[in-house]
Parts: sequence; C-alpha cells; structure tokens
Amino acid sequence: PDQSGFIDTVGIDMYIEMLEEAIEAKRTGEPLKIEAPQARSVVQKTSYIPAGFTSNDYDKLEMYQKIDAAQTEDELEVYRQDVIDQYGRLPQEVEALFAKKKLDLKLDDPIVQGYREVKGCGEITFSTLYSRNVDGVRLFESFTKLSRDITIRYKNGTIIAELPPGKDSLDLAVKVIDTAREARKNEN
Repeated sequence: PDQSGFIDTVGIDMYIEMLEEAIEAKRTGEPLKIEAPQARSVVQKTSYIPAGFTSNDYDKLEMYQKIDAAQTEDELEVYRQDVIDQYGRLPQEVEALFAKKKLDLKLDDPIVQGYREVKGCGEITFSTLYSRNVDGVRLFESFTKLSRDITIRYKNGTIIAELPPGKDSLDLAVKVIDTAREARKNEN
C-alpha cells in the first residue's frame, strides 16, 4: 500500500508513461520533454473498486486505466454506462472514481485556477481573468439556485466559491464550474 500511493496519485497510465520517458531519456542522453500536466483534484473522498464489485485484478486495472484515459465528459459517461451494463449498479466508491475524473476534466477549464478541500468543504478558485470579467451578482444568483450553502469570496483578484460538505460534493463542484461558465457566456 505504501508503494502504490504514488501510482494512485498520478494514475497507472501516467506512471508507466513517466517511467518509459525516463528510461528513454537515460538511454538516448536527451533531456526529458516536460509537458503541462492535466489538473488533478486532491479529494478526501474514498474512491476505489471494491473486491465485491469485481475480484478480477485485470478487470480492476483496466477500469482504472480507462477512467484515467477519458479525455472528455462524454467519453467518461459512455464508459460509466458500459461498466453499469456489465456489472450492474455502481457502489459509491466506484461512483466516486467517476466523479473525481469528471472534476479533473472540469479543472482544465481556463476559468478555473484551482480546486482544493478545506475541512471537508470544496473550494474552487476561479482565474483572475474570469473573476475580472464576470457579473458577480449574476454569478451569486446562479450559485444560490444550486445551493444556498455556497459562499463566494473575492480575494487577491479572484473569486473563490466555498462549497458545503456532503456526499455529493464532487457533483456540486462540477455543477458550480458549469454554472460559472454559463454565467460568463450569458454576459457576452
């Protein structure tokens, strides 16, 4: 378990890719090409594929890889439906895997600067450019429709949305980012 922590953090595909690149760089003597990494959420929610869902380690590994490899929300949802078709209802730990990946995909949106959890509450920091150009009142009204427990702060030129804790906190974070994007589109 101690050694698998790094792999869990970056994902098995990325770990293998990093290992292959390091080996190739060592072999050829050329420096590693560093690309901007995809944003990843650091979330306290438990997410894994339990033994009762499938005991086949190959199936588990393949699921982790396919979830990690999804490049769009549509790809992710199609794969989620495939897993449901094959295995039936998803346990909450597996649903959390899909929710984390969906949030990771949302974090690549240029309007988002970052996401973190503080004392069980989600905190989305929007980019400075977005924060300067959005109608704050319209944004506040849109967030209030999602949940009256969302609070908004303005700090160092950025809007920060603080989300309440809850079992659906990852889904709420995704909805907040979508709502923020729509608020900007309506403004133009």
